[in-house]
Amino acid sequence: MRHEKIDYFANVPPNDVDPIHRTVVQNSTVYFYSKSGNLLHSQPIDFETTILTDIEKLLGNVDWLANARTEGVEVEHIKDQSYIIRRPVELEPDSEDMKVNEKSLTGAYTEELIVADLNLLIGTSLHEADGSIIMKMIYKYRFDEACDRWLPKLCYSEEFENDPTTGSKLVTKTTDYYDNFQITTNL
Repeated sequence: MRHEKIDYFANVPPNDVDPIHRTVVQNSTVYFYSKSGNLLHSQPIDFETTILTDIEKLLGNVDWLANARTEGVEVEHIKDQSYIIRRPVELEPDSEDMKVNEKSLTGAYTEELIVADLNLLIGTSLHEADGSIIMKMIYKYRFDEACDRWLPKLCYSEEFENDPTTGSKLVTKTTDYYDNFQITTNL
């Protein structure tokens, strides 16, 4: 059997859009800037979205164990100050079966790896009901002496999916770097 070689990327036009270099959340709006400082895009934030909650989580402003105990979710002590928190994925009551990468979220759950004494999220993963992994993210931090706190340095993620055409398994790997992460609070 002979296989034809197909280059799917041969006719992809070059991308002349500046990549996002800096993201600023200010006055209920998120702003995206290029490395040269040009504003690429802005959009209002719906405070019911998780962007601000996610930032709070990365900055260690969430008491993971207290929240888990209040919610009554499973907490597993691994070693010293390390814990895994397992939470069921909550679907809207009237929603149809939600999917991520064609995988059902019915019965799905998340696992969050935390360091309790530092109150930091080290990693998180999303699993199907049978335990197979849909995606995972791992965070790395650096300690900033100037503000006396841990700040995010990078986020490495892997997303697992099946190609519906070929049936092959695909893994999308992404590393997001947090360069010059700054916190500005307007009182």
